[in-house]
Amino acid sequence: MKCPECGAWTLIKETKESPTFGYRRRRECANYHKFTTQEILVPQEVIKEKQRENALKAGVIGRAKFMAVHKSRRKIT
Repeated sequence: MKCPECGAWTLIKETKESPTFGYRRRRECANYHKFTTQEILVPQEVIKEKQRENALKAGVIGRAKFMAVHKSRRKIT
């Protein structure tokens, strides 16, 4: 991960388990900027549900774009 202040690569100095299903990591970059990141573990069921929703939205949008292009190619008489 890069430092949000200067863009240098960071090292993890400390890792603690968080009470909210994840980890807190203290990081430090080469320019001695220190910051904390939080990583939250997401259950696999939530990920699969989001993937299904995104696939459905992509299908609907794709069909709508196809129909719009198809209709616009008709000749107006």
